Amino acid sequence: MNKVNNNSVNPVSSVRKNAGEVSHGGHGGGMSEGLPKGWCISTISEIINKTGVFVDGDWIESKDQDQNGKIRLLQLADIGDGSFIDKSSRFINEEVFSRLKCTEILPGDILVARMPYPLGRACILPFIDYRAITVVDVCIIRPNKLYIDATWLMSFINSNDFATKSNLYLQELQEKEFLV
Repeated sequence: MNKVNNNSVNPVSSVRKNAGEVSHGGHGGGMSEGLPKGWCISTISEIINKTGVFVDGDWIESKDQDQNGKIRLLQLADIGDGSFIDKSSRFINEEVFSRLKCTEILPGDILVARMPYPLGRACILPFIDYRAITVVDVCIIRPNKLYIDATWLMSFINSNDFATKSNLYLQELQEKEFLV
């Protein structure tokens, strides 16, 4: 296996070709030029692997919400550009969580707003005093910590170069390439 920064093994390199061997399909190869030895170009879905999470939030309708519920429903308003805003105050109950097979979000998860403004803004969920889920317009990324640092990935997602469309779809996130 290749080494990243000469200190740790880069498990992604066994999935992707080394930077000098990657086909860029018309990108001109600019991203791979001058990469340090052991670095490669990867996608988010490749660094998640079997232990991570990479899904959209849950489809929760008004009828599913319960102000007396114990599970917080985070919304687009809670996702800042690099910070968790903690603005909404909607909840669901345990029965709805189980019936709809909701995805619980955990401290350290990256939450990506897939709708404007600004498009693709992301934050890391801090420790909160309650269980939580998020709406379908928010993508949940729980990267494998052996592959990538969540703070770095969040910063990359918040960069000006990341998203340019008016809506960001999970498929587009899966295919977006970056350096690992």
